[in-house]
Amino acid sequence: MVNGAGQGIDRRRALALAGSAAALAATSARASGLDPLSGDALFADVRAYDALGVHRTATPGDEATSRWLVQRMRGAGLTTTLQSFAAPLFEPERCSLAFGGSRVEAFPAWPVAPTASMGLQGALAPGEGGDLAGRIAIVRIPYGPGASWAAPRAGDAVQGAIKRDAAAVVAVTEGPTGEVIALNTEPGRFEWPVPVVIAGGRDGAALDAAASAGANGRLLLVGRSNPAARATNVIGRRPGDGKAIVVTTPKSGWFHCAGERGSGIAVFLGLAAWLVRHTSADLTFAATSGHEHGYAGGAEFLRIAPRVGETRVWMHIGANVALQELTISGGRVTGTGKPVVARGVSASEALIPIAAKAFERTDGYNKPRVLSAANAAGELQTFHAAGYDNLIGLLGANTLFHTPLDRADVATTPEILAPVAGGCRDLLASFA
Repeated sequence: MVNGAGQGIDRRRALALAGSAAALAATSARASGLDPLSGDALFADVRAYDALGVHRTATPGDEATSRWLVQRMRGAGLTTTLQSFAAPLFEPERCSLAFGGSRVEAFPAWPVAPTASMGLQGALAPGEGGDLAGRIAIVRIPYGPGASWAAPRAGDAVQGAIKRDAAAVVAVTEGPTGEVIALNTEPGRFEWPVPVVIAGGRDGAALDAAASAGANGRLLLVGRSNPAARATNVIGRRPGDGKAIVVTTPKSGWFHCAGERGSGIAVFLGLAAWLVRHTSADLTFAATSGHEHGYAGGAEFLRIAPRVGETRVWMHIGANVALQELTISGGRVTGTGKPVVARGVSASEALIPIAAKAFERTDGYNKPRVLSAANAAGELQTFHAAGYDNLIGLLGANTLFHTPLDRADVATTPEILAPVAGGCRDLLASFA
């Protein structure tokens, strides 16, 4: 049942999803009989998540992820429900820019303003200044953390071109891979009245040259829209003693997101199985959709989450939590087998000593910082703003972040996953 606010718990749908997930059980760590926090079990779950396909909110891949998570969480001993919320969907079919005998493949910027079926024609022009009336503006987006339209010289640069009457905008995302880097939406701040697409940095030079020459181009952005689409958060509970231990992680993302999302999903599932077996604590686990769209699923979960006074600790497993450093040469991505350096823990001040002890042997996480409104990231921002004062969040960097290259076999290894999961276990065990 869904109420007027767009929030609901649908138990019948959860049961149906669980039944249709049986075919996925063979890929699970539980099915193989492994310790759920062992490196091999965790890596099996990363690969299983990756194999479910593209994880964009409310897409078939996102719904398949819900089916899999229902099956896994129920197998761990949690009672599962689905929380449904509105998530208008656009599924791209063709997205490209043709000019001067060349064609550049692109990716839509959300919220999507599609072209007509025959595309949009206009002269290409640099987007930094001047009159852009009727032109297709080429805007460069510098590489940086966050991968959001709120980043410096990202959404504001596109809006600047639109204000100068550009008919469409091609945003070129710079980065080490040369790939398209999808950017998270900023609801209420960046809405596109004209078609906006993202091109990879490898095509930047050709696009700049064509724009400087005023070459004619045709932008094509077509697909299927479903304004009535809905997404689901997967909630798992095990009633127990005392105040709730809450564990959350996002489950949606732009592409396969094996490292960005899959490493956190693996730790999340391992913790669920371990805590159910080894503690009598009251447990709530939530895997949220809508991450790319203003962390919408996290805000929805707050409607039904244990209240501030009912929560003993809340661990949020954010992006890229257990990844390996990579080398990129000639377009080839290779893993080094070493954990990424850029990762860390943010925690409410009272939790800092506990976090430091739990992660004392895990580089990057062994020096937790005090959580604040200024440094809270992702859904952790939402939970912190809601007044929870017993939060801890993990977050790391990823060279392949928001690109199609973020796949299991290059994202991480069993040896990198296990220590992170073990630190999370030790921290939560101290509250159980």
